[in-house]
Amino acid sequence: MTRIPPIRFHTVILTLAFKFLLVFDHNRFLLFLSCFHTLFFLEPRTGRKKMVVEHRAPFIVVFIVLIGLLGTRVDAWGCAGHMITAEIAQQLLPTNVRRYFTDISAYQQMYYPRITSMTEASCWPDDMKSYTSQYSSWHFYNVCLLRANGTNLTCPVWTSVETGQMPTAVANARAQLAMGSNLTHAESAFWLAFLVHLVGDFHQPLHIATLFNPMFPKGDQGGNRFYIYVNNSRTNLHAFHDDLAWLLPRDGFPQRPLAEYPDDVSMIEGLSESLILLQKFAYPSQPNVTNTSVWIEEGFETGVNISYTLPNGQDLQFNQHFNLSDTYVTRLRSMLQNKLALGGRRLARILMEIYDEVHA
Repeated sequence: MTRIPPIRFHTVILTLAFKFLLVFDHNRFLLFLSCFHTLFFLEPRTGRKKMVVEHRAPFIVVFIVLIGLLGTRVDAWGCAGHMITAEIAQQLLPTNVRRYFTDISAYQQMYYPRITSMTEASCWPDDMKSYTSQYSSWHFYNVCLLRANGTNLTCPVWTSVETGQMPTAVANARAQLAMGSNLTHAESAFWLAFLVHLVGDFHQPLHIATLFNPMFPKGDQGGNRFYIYVNNSRTNLHAFHDDLAWLLPRDGFPQRPLAEYPDDVSMIEGLSESLILLQKFAYPSQPNVTNTSVWIEEGFETGVNISYTLPNGQDLQFNQHFNLSDTYVTRLRSMLQNKLALGGRRLARILMEIYDEVHA
């Protein structure tokens, strides 16, 4: 039975894959590569080592369909919170300061076409996780929440990498951006994207608080291993926080590039305006605090009292086979909205300080 020459054919396909990497973003490239692996390397039920033409035929149809999906978006929902935090900061910046940082973000378009603004650049550090773990420890700072429940369980002794390097990364980003024209355009864009993103991460409590109890003697990884049910859907606690406790409709999260989705732009701008007003009157002094040590204390306290605790004061239980109460979800949403606004206002203050240093 006729075989497709494996080396020559696979070489052509892989070449095309890397061309997609250059033309599109990495998410589409990974989808392409996944389709390629499924089609050409999965073994058929006949036990043959490689797929022959007749076994490959039905998969070719699926492959062609999936290639069509390369023109569609494959975004994660967690980007919404970062976009809103960045948009809040931009709305609070004077025109000249906003233009300065918008120009810096624009340089990323040379390499990442979906980034057309600082709002979109805020998501880029999470995008990077798909193809490098080099900066993974920048995204968190672990503080042990110990609920031993009568056992001899204790908090672990972490290395600096295990603890997380989020405070150091923010300090480095601030220092680098304050160098102004001494950085290349690419370096400035890199550090700005990380600064905007990490200020957002700092204000998501489960990037700080991580639970240790008899169920999680080695920790729940900031809620990533802690499963819950919401509206009969199973998710994990960290993702539920990243997704703003499903504040937005589950099919209504902003899509990238924003320039192609004007309704999403209006949604982000409108919600940001509302949160600025909400935070301004509820917490007038907190935006002045830019010390990350204080942010850590705030995040941990919020994680203990809201994220991991029910409104009645009881501990939130792992993998409950019933839905979280509306009271818990409502309280969580309120907290997350305040954190978005607080993070955005603090980010604006930091960017103003950097601008003043550069132009002193």
